[in-house]
Amino acid sequence: MTILLITEGVSSVSEPVVALGPLSTVLGWTWSLVSFRRWVRPLRLRIGPEGLSVGNFGDPEVAIRWDQVVAVTVARRPGAMEKHPWLLLWPVPGHSFGLPRDMVDGHQTYPLVELRRLRDGDEVEAVTRYFAGSRYAEPA
Repeated sequence: MTILLITEGVSSVSEPVVALGPLSTVLGWTWSLVSFRRWVRPLRLRIGPEGLSVGNFGDPEVAIRWDQVVAVTVARRPGAMEKHPWLLLWPVPGHSFGLPRDMVDGHQTYPLVELRRLRDGDEVEAVTRYFAGSRYAEPA
């Protein structure tokens, strides 16, 4: 029906609805599959002596050096109702990383990763504490 609608035109009002129904179903299922894959696929997070890098499925990885960071911690996201821990970062003033950010008390805060979305989320705090050194801030 979709091919007939495109090649021969419309002769009644109900034909476009019938013809575009299967096409919209295919597009809806495809979008659902892509969204589900993006939600389920784990994020990329690398923490090392030079800094850390984070990337989401389909997005380029963003590298952040330790000299660009004032503080980093593992805690609840400020102002959020959820109780799950995040890896939070406060940048040196003037640095922007092209990631989603929040404003907390007039300071930019980058909620980098929700730890429950990582395979080894329980190890992130210890690794971050080790490599961040004095930049690691205890959660309030």
